[in-house]
Amino acid sequence: ANEKRIVEFALSRVGYPYSQALRDSGTHFDCSSLAYYAWNHAGVNIMYEGSNTASAEGKYCYDNNLLVEYGEMQPGDLIFYSYEKNGRFMDISHVAIYAGDGKVVEAANARIGVVYRPIQGKNSIVMIGRPR
Repeated sequence: ANEKRIVEFALSRVGYPYSQALRDSGTHFDCSSLAYYAWNHAGVNIMYEGSNTASAEGKYCYDNNLLVEYGEMQPGDLIFYSYEKNGRFMDISHVAIYAGDGKVVEAANARIGVVYRPIQGKNSIVMIGRPR
């Protein structure tokens, strides 16, 4: 189903470099463009209010009642984090794609790029969304 397509897309981008400037190039990703293109690949547009930042994607899930509990996570779900006060919606600054088995695919940072790894920063999770 859709979830499989989302995770397959994200996993196929592991190892790609991180860049905010080139986030829409297809050759580089930041956290929210990876989420956006993975969901787009499955036929769901998670751009919201003209933006595909992590905070906009989070607001999309929040405003449309698309939230799930941590214990109910399924592959493809989006995990939203706040690592600092940034003045954006719920101070969301990062998003990861849940891949199942306690792992995520995320465009982490410029140093390590797109990675597949265990869920990080549990204490910084703001909410989990399941777009549709």
